[in-house]
Amino acid sequence: MPVKKQASVKSIKRKARKSQKVVLGRAKEFTYRGGYTLEQLQKMDLQEVMKLLTARARRSLTREMNYEQKVLFEKLNSDEQNIKTHVRDMIILPRFVGKIVEVYNATHS
Repeated sequence: MPVKKQASVKSIKRKARKSQKVVLGRAKEFTYRGGYTLEQLQKMDLQEVMKLLTARARRSLTREMNYEQKVLFEKLNSDEQNIKTHVRDMIILPRFVGKIVEVYNATHS
């Protein structure tokens, strides 16, 4: 009769982990530069948020927005959830999180 090998401790632990299907580790909470959470970012006013943005985004926001961007900005500040637009170059601010923006891409009418 063939002799069975005894399973190693490592293989026993691996089988136990797979049978439990437990996700190891913990989910990380979203933080932005300097450890700010989404709730903290949403409470900040525009000037405080601009200090955290990159130079390109800061420059785009300090200069005047064009007409299409202003219209999109007003729509995003309203209570609408689904917003359709052609504007692709708008900076996403924390207050816009949770809104659905459908960008026209010329493939669907």
